[in-house]
This record gives sequence, C-alpha cells and structure tokens, in this order.
Amino acid sequence: MFNRIDLASIIPNPRLLVVEDDKDSAEQIISVLEPLGIDARHAADGQAGLQLTYDFGPDVILTDINMPRMRGDEMVIELCRLGFKKPIILMTGFNITPVAVLALRYRVFDILEKPIATERLGIAVFKAFEFEAHRQMQEERVTSAMNLLMNATPSQEAHQVMDMVERGARELYLQRRTKA
Repeated sequence: MFNRIDLASIIPNPRLLVVEDDKDSAEQIISVLEPLGIDARHAADGQAGLQLTYDFGPDVILTDINMPRMRGDEMVIELCRLGFKKPIILMTGFNITPVAVLALRYRVFDILEKPIATERLGIAVFKAFEFEAHRQMQEERVTSAMNLLMNATPSQEAHQVMDMVERGARELYLQRRTKA
C-alpha cells in the first residue's frame, strides 16, 4: 500500500473525518489509516459529522450513507449547500445505483462498497488527499494572482499575467510528461 512518506509528500498533516455509526468499523478504518500519518477523527452520524467538519477541518471526509439522526447523503447535501469543496468518499453496503446518482449530483470523489478491502480503502483515501493537495495549490495560485493584479500598475499586470501563464503551462507540461 502507501506509506507515511508518500502521503507527507502530497499534503502536510493530512486530516480525515470518518463518519460511521458502526464504531467497530470506524475504529478499523482509522487503525488502517493512522499509521500513514493521517490525523483521523470519528463522528457517529451526519449531524456530528457536520459539527466535526467545522471544528476539525478535515482535508477528506469518508462517510457511510445509512446512519441515525442524519444520514450521510443528507450530510453531503448540506456540506455542498454550504460550499464545502474538499473530497468526500461515500461508503455503502447497499445498492450502489442511488448512491452513484447522489455522487454525480454532488461531486462526490469516490464510492466504496462494504465490506471495504484495505487496499481499496488506501488507494481511495490516498487519491482523495492527492486531489485535495492539488485543489489547495490551485486555490493559492488564484488568490496570489488576484492579489498581484489588484496591487499592480497596468503594465506590471500584463507582465505578471504572462509570467503566471508561462509558469502554469510549464508545470502542466511537466506533470503530463511525468505521468506518461
């Protein structure tokens, strides 16, 4: 599977929220992921998951669908309504078709069928952290570009925009080249 060094090179201090009403399942998931350097927390239902999302600030959420008080799908809908953009992975032990519809509508990152194989869990979580690291990097670039443009004279703006486009194109080229 993956190791602590692999994950640390992608995102520093990775935080994961596991929303699962079955305490044994949640503990098993956390015991697999914590040795990878992931700070994992547990919430027993969607309502507790919403609160812990704001208190803990996870980079990735892994949630079951069928839970008491607030279901996982209801939590996902509420998080999206509030503007949450980080990866969410759904877990289900039931028919995956309705879950897939939810996933498409609310940009869910992945769906895991229970029982979840350890290798499949590791791959899904690793890819979600990788996605989140890339999303954060893009967000920082946009913020930086906006700050530069807001404080620049018109001729400086043109040079700064061209420099940013050139750097972005170079990085995209290198990313595609290393993946090939």
